[in-house]
Amino acid sequence: MKKNKKLVSLIRFLIGFLILFFLFYWIDFKEVWRILTNTDWKILLILFVVFILDRLFMAFKWGILLKKYSDDIKFKDLAKAYLYSAFVGQLIPVSISGDVIRYYKIKKESLSGSDVFTSILLEKLFGTMALLTVVFISMLLVQNQITGFPGFKSLVEIVSVSLIIVMLLFVFLIKRRAFDKPIGFIPQKLSSKVLKITQALKSYFENKEILVLFFLLCLLEQIFPIFADFLFARSLNIDISIVQMGFVVSTTLLFARLPISPSSIGFQEGVLVGLFLLLGFTKEQGLAVGIGTRVLGIIFTLPIPAIFFNDIFSSINAAKNR
Repeated sequence: MKKNKKLVSLIRFLIGFLILFFLFYWIDFKEVWRILTNTDWKILLILFVVFILDRLFMAFKWGILLKKYSDDIKFKDLAKAYLYSAFVGQLIPVSISGDVIRYYKIKKESLSGSDVFTSILLEKLFGTMALLTVVFISMLLVQNQITGFPGFKSLVEIVSVSLIIVMLLFVFLIKRRAFDKPIGFIPQKLSSKVLKITQALKSYFENKEILVLFFLLCLLEQIFPIFADFLFARSLNIDISIVQMGFVVSTTLLFARLPISPSSIGFQEGVLVGLFLLLGFTKEQGLAVGIGTRVLGIIFTLPIPAIFFNDIFSSINAAKNR
């Protein structure tokens, strides 16, 4: 099993490296460097503030779910968990997921593992539906600006079908049919854990007010990366609108969820370049935004291990030994 994991990780690293190699071979990097060095670096402070606000908002949103299990859960612990996950996602692009770090960080605060896992699962489901919604809306808004790609209509149809499937899944869960019957094929060793999770999900889906509020917050959360990338692109003197950037960022984030390469390194930049080309911008502008946001993400997370050294690495070690 460990050999298979190492092989999969190696393949993903190679894919990311090959995509980056192709991008640097295909694109005039001197032009990319010129675009990056002409930026107004005063924007960094604003982008850092947006980055912190984004993490704090995520923590607040997650706390709404966890309050169901404990009123003692502290906002600062949730904020730390999200900051740790940001550090792991940017600087440790291996099998340790940021979600796993969050799980062990909050589990240490006396919550049961099944409760924390259920909240993360719901967060992922609602986050995916919110992201699909933003991608769908942004595609409709920019479709008249994309004329050189005949497959764009098919892409819109794929996103539409995906959104409908996710919505139907939620309708199915809300009606609680998924929780009425035991799952017979689950091994005995896991059955008790699965039962706890399904019961927790059932309890959540009985409280529709919280779910509606949480979904609206998930939609609102999509604004932060769009606004940050929009500000950064405009600082590079790229004349892109907020609607166009909404399409680029949301679609890139959707593709980045595919497990193609560690932390989507290379793959994310490739998608970004392709989307910029679709909108009539240059591939150099697309790669400049991709590299710039990647580097800024790393820079913004550098203080995290310095400030929370013992706590963050104890969470990482717990994740490694899971």
